[in-house]
Amino acid sequence: VFLNSLSKIKYPVQFSIDSRRVELSGEAYFEVAHSPDRPFIVETADLEIEVLGTTFNLNAYENSGRIVTTLVEGQVKVKSNDNQSVNRVLLPSDQAVFNIGKCSFEVKKVDVGLFTAWKDGEFVFRNERLEDIMAVLTRWYSADVFYMNPSVKELRFSGNINRYGKIEPILDIIQSTGKVKIDINKGTILFKEI
Repeated sequence: VFLNSLSKIKYPVQFSIDSRRVELSGEAYFEVAHSPDRPFIVETADLEIEVLGTTFNLNAYENSGRIVTTLVEGQVKVKSNDNQSVNRVLLPSDQAVFNIGKCSFEVKKVDVGLFTAWKDGEFVFRNERLEDIMAVLTRWYSADVFYMNPSVKELRFSGNINRYGKIEPILDIIQSTGKVKIDINKGTILFKEI
């Protein structure tokens, strides 16, 4: 298991005889050994993922309104904790986005590398909203963000960035696009559309 920033995993000292069950808050990348008699189960506040042996990424940060399961290889079954009839089986390159408020899934094929690059020390963004990019960056860099006008949140950016550097060079790259002006004031990053 690789844990992303601000993530927690709970597991027993010893797994039970019939299952391997863990609890996740945040984001983790799992590589699970095959054991047909002891399924591996990841629980979040709103979703349960059952695995027999596979590799997948699970993004279940609190207050995001969604849980994103991205399957790299193998097969997983995702199901809602509230409504066991709301469930899906994923195949490699499938991504299930569970909308917590609507208790519904959207499943689509994705480039899994975009969703697992964090474990290899990279941030990868492809045509992402500035607000979504900054949600990822502020988890890692512990910064506050303020948008001077709501439209700046919707600006879109792409890029691959080393995750182990400082945030200032990343902000310089964003500002160099000419779409936004950035000021840093006492630990708060201020964005203003040009």
